[in-house]
Amino acid sequence: MSIMLEPCRWTYVAGKLLPAERAVLPADCHPVHYGSAAFESLRIYRTAIGSRLVGLDGHLDRLEATMQQLRLMPVDRSVVRQALLDVIAANELEDGYIRLLAYPNGNCTRLDPAVQPSDLLIVAWRVNGARFSPPLTLGVADVRRPPAFTSLPLAKHSGMYGVYAALHSAARAEGFDDALVLHADGTVCEVTGANIFLARNGRLATPTIPDSIDGLTRRLVIELAADIGIATEERPLRLEDFAEADEIFITGTFHGLRPVSAINGMAPALPTPGPLTLALQKRYEQMLDSPGGNDGRWVTTISSAARNGNGNGHVPATFRVRPAQREDIPAVVEGVRLLLEELRGVPGIQLPAGAETVCARTIEGRTRGAIFVAAPNGPGSGLIGLLCLNVLESVHVGGAYGLIQDLWVRNEHRSDGVGAALVAAAENYCREHRLNSMEVCLPSHRFPRLPRTHNFYQSCGFIELGPRMRKEVS
Repeated sequence: MSIMLEPCRWTYVAGKLLPAERAVLPADCHPVHYGSAAFESLRIYRTAIGSRLVGLDGHLDRLEATMQQLRLMPVDRSVVRQALLDVIAANELEDGYIRLLAYPNGNCTRLDPAVQPSDLLIVAWRVNGARFSPPLTLGVADVRRPPAFTSLPLAKHSGMYGVYAALHSAARAEGFDDALVLHADGTVCEVTGANIFLARNGRLATPTIPDSIDGLTRRLVIELAADIGIATEERPLRLEDFAEADEIFITGTFHGLRPVSAINGMAPALPTPGPLTLALQKRYEQMLDSPGGNDGRWVTTISSAARNGNGNGHVPATFRVRPAQREDIPAVVEGVRLLLEELRGVPGIQLPAGAETVCARTIEGRTRGAIFVAAPNGPGSGLIGLLCLNVLESVHVGGAYGLIQDLWVRNEHRSDGVGAALVAAAENYCREHRLNSMEVCLPSHRFPRLPRTHNFYQSCGFIELGPRMRKEVS
């Protein structure tokens, strides 16, 4: 079964998590015009002990090295790491493929990237399918890898991959799955975006690559092969060596370890995948599923608790949701005030003098709408959540509908189901009052928890209508 990629909802651009359709770069941005982005691809796998990123530290090392070669301004490693974790968390990504780019965030009127501040772009896809893709065929490309002294051979940058995209396309047009690229002297270099190995007489060989990127998965497979007693020789290899091979496979972040069934129509001696390929795939899977040992150098576990933000030992509260009473008014007003502080990122916000009056009118039924509160069962004082619902009429709805103006839950109870219970209470109110729909005001895209908020409302059955704007009218 082939691996299928499904685009994720949330993309990281220049310090913000944005819906994919709003994650755009300016038309005059430097990397679009000059191919000046450093990039890495990362793979996260679902396992019984949590989702696991492969080679995280190695990818960050190589990103920094590429940025130095491209003369990009550095980005703090902790910022890059946290941005990756934020993308994983926002998309609730368990099994996926991630593309990380660092680029000069400036316009194309200045060629020098060193004068532009660097920013990050992180895009993610869910992976559906088996851990390893089926065998592929390779065609030998007409264009060869430039020698080291003619380019930046060890830099993983977007400009070079424009060439490889063209070679990949040409190979596909000729009926192959991908292109095999040779060095200038005719020896084998790599596949577009992957390294290549052959097996013969129980041993592995892989090309020396002075003019190309030393792939992280290549290094990993050499180590895994040694673990199970398979020796690997790095030496110049010609097409004739591959014609005499028992097995051939490629390695890369996306492919993992993938068998090759033919090069220019020439198949290896053994059926594909061969015994060494299968043994290495098995060892690769053992690494993914192993909780520790030496394999821990290659994998970073993203636990379910960390992904869901509930790894602090908090015991979920038992609570009840009820309509607000007059005695709740001070607590409701304070909850709305805290909500606005969080949304705007500004402490010390004070609500207008009429806030309690509006609250009282809604609670007493003198205006259409309702306020629901969540309170703990048993000992405990105060509210742990609230929801303010207004009833409006609109042409686009063709009548009245419910609008959730405020929904707030205390931080320590945000994984306890309080928000969902409050939304359910509002939904019941709408049914009882024959309101056919309910809408909600989402926070600004600048709000750091927007992805989690968006995912929460989607899980409650809301669909996206687009952002709202407001103008104060005196």
